[in-house]
Amino acid sequence: MKSEIIISEALQTLKDFLTKLFQFKSADLDFGIYKILHYKKAEVEEFINKLLTEKVREQLNILATVENEKLNTQVQELEKSVNISKYLEAVKKNDAGRIAIYEEDFETDITHYKSLKSQLEHQISTNNAEPLIYNHLTIFFSRYYDKGDFVSKRRYGKSEKYVVPYNGEETYFHWANADQYYIKSSELFRKYSFKVPSSTGHWNVHFKLRELQEENGNTKSENNKFFVIADNPVETEEDEVNIFFEYRALVNGEKESKGKNQEELNDYAIPVITKALAKHFVLAELNKSAGDKTKLAKELNRYTARNKYDFFIHKDLKGFLTRELDFYIKSELLKLDDLTVFDTVTHYEKIKLQFNIVKTFKNIASTIIDFISQVEDFQKKLWEKKKFVISTDYVITPDKLAAFTSDEFTIASAK
Repeated sequence: MKSEIIISEALQTLKDFLTKLFQFKSADLDFGIYKILHYKKAEVEEFINKLLTEKVREQLNILATVENEKLNTQVQELEKSVNISKYLEAVKKNDAGRIAIYEEDFETDITHYKSLKSQLEHQISTNNAEPLIYNHLTIFFSRYYDKGDFVSKRRYGKSEKYVVPYNGEETYFHWANADQYYIKSSELFRKYSFKVPSSTGHWNVHFKLRELQEENGNTKSENNKFFVIADNPVETEEDEVNIFFEYRALVNGEKESKGKNQEELNDYAIPVITKALAKHFVLAELNKSAGDKTKLAKELNRYTARNKYDFFIHKDLKGFLTRELDFYIKSELLKLDDLTVFDTVTHYEKIKLQFNIVKTFKNIASTIIDFISQVEDFQKKLWEKKKFVISTDYVITPDKLAAFTSDEFTIASAK
């Protein structure tokens, strides 16, 4: 019963981590790479909730079965030998005198036979190995996963935690994200629109910006910026509803009054919008349930999420994680000191358990790496895809320049 609790806890911890790793909590985002994640979601969920435990237990059972078959074969061969058959016959008849004589005359054969029988009887069960594998999977992937990205920090050891991938160059410039593309995904600041039904057709609801503080180019802002509900946030027309925000850093006092992060700011904005729309018929539709949230909350979360997800794309995630997996196995799972001496049956059992864990762990970890790298490689292909627009030109008629030039220039251009 205790072992089942340990397995359950280790498995649940791994499932929670994998759910975060595959970003299932962003299920209400339906743009960009999240569409690809949703496409693979059913397959990944089946693996996490069902196939993961099946594969681990299947691998351990296969290894245990193979080991049992080997031991059984060796034991049966020894039992057919003359020396061991005589010894077993004496044991069966409980002949203490003959047993003592055979143990002295056939000491080597009998010792080997007892060792094999002990190994067979004390075969490591999957209950001992299973939680260890789940824990190691969680530890390994959490080393490199950080807030939605895999960071290329190559592990080295306890004294020197990380290692730089240096190949003997005279000078070498390296940084933590050298193997990754940095993607600043803040290009969608135009209005965000959606429709809600009305008695005469539908209303068009628009989220718009009144103020925008944003850096130029592909540089990352030093200060965190958020979507903050504007003063006098709502303007309505016949079938149009405009809700206004400001995209900026929080000023003094706003963290305490409005929220410290985008989620809290959204929670603050919803009652403000609701109050401003109190006399409008669209409010009833916006307050209708859309899953576990209201329509307004769901659309607001989508709008704010579209512009805040800066992320990295690894250039070769599968290769990196595969190399790190080999290093993890050598440094964390295979203890070199344990491999030097085989002095007892118990010691042999520990070594055998280690190898069984290593084989199963590597198989499952490689499967997870394959899932992750499929999405990462797809993002990389999109990022590296050559743009179709080679150059752009502008055509401006002379009359448009009249306000900025002299009459002479306008007359000359017309000729």
